Amino acid sequence: MSIVSFLRRTAAIAAVLVAGLAARPATAQAQQFDVRGVVVDSSSSPLSGAMVVALTRVDSVIAVFATTSGTGAFTLKRLAPGDYILQVTRIGFAPMRRDFSIVSSNVTADTVRMQPVAVQLDELVVNAEHVPIVNKPDTLEYNAEAFKTRVNATVEELLKRLPGVTVENDGTITAQGKQVQQVLVDGKEFFGNDPKMATRNLPAAAVDKVQVLEKKSDAAEFTGIDDGQEQTTVNLVLKPNARVGYFGRAVGGGGPAPNAEAAFAGTKADDPRYTGSLNLNRFSPSTQLSVIANRNNVGQSGFSIGQPV
Repeated sequence: MSIVSFLRRTAAIAAVLVAGLAARPATAQAQQFDVRGVVVDSSSSPLSGAMVVALTRVDSVIAVFATTSGTGAFTLKRLAPGDYILQVTRIGFAPMRRDFSIVSSNVTADTVRMQPVAVQLDELVVNAEHVPIVNKPDTLEYNAEAFKTRVNATVEELLKRLPGVTVENDGTITAQGKQVQQVLVDGKEFFGNDPKMATRNLPAAAVDKVQVLEKKSDAAEFTGIDDGQEQTTVNLVLKPNARVGYFGRAVGGGGPAPNAEAAFAGTKADDPRYTGSLNLNRFSPSTQLSVIANRNNVGQSGFSIGQPV
């Protein structure tokens, strides 16, 4: 065999191998399917804001989740073939679970019909050892350990990972389709009534449970007269080791800055830039004490009770 023939044959084999390797990710990516369905109440009216979760059947790990639209419809996107558990929860209704499998095509689930929570004798806990979401009367509870966050993450980052909860850039929280008006820490207010003071300053690692509940208005709780007004509230249940003692975080950085940034910050071009923040908390059964400080020369504003860093 001549050298030219050998090189041509080698090049052809290499081309086939490269084409095969390139095709593998495309094939793997193609093996993903959607699950669609509708959630209704006992009278067949569509239920919006219900949380629909697909759990892997082997270990009950969350694979994907979605919330129902105004028509009660949901779509669980890009699920790989396998065996799953469909779990549907909504405040005021008993949770529903059913098994399903994906083989080689999209799945249309049978209509999910939910019963009012009044049929419950007590809280319903479904396989609480593994399932990260528990539905109680008037309360939806998330197990924070089931939703991993990066080291030094804040509560806001934890909330963004919870199914059925969204957080906007301005810190506005929506849970189960309703805007959250209050964030409590172990049932108590934290730095007034601004939810962002808790979500942007407390570390996610200190949280054991996140509870979403419909709470009576402050006026109703003060007077004892039910005015029919409720506010969606998030209660952060701290881990036992965070309820007594100190915890917090400190962040800092520095370095040179271009002239444009110096002009914006009102400092000289050759001045070094720095930024630093401190969050120190001391909690006890009777006291919640927090020190929040921020200093920088990079043009970042400070904070007030209504506008945290």
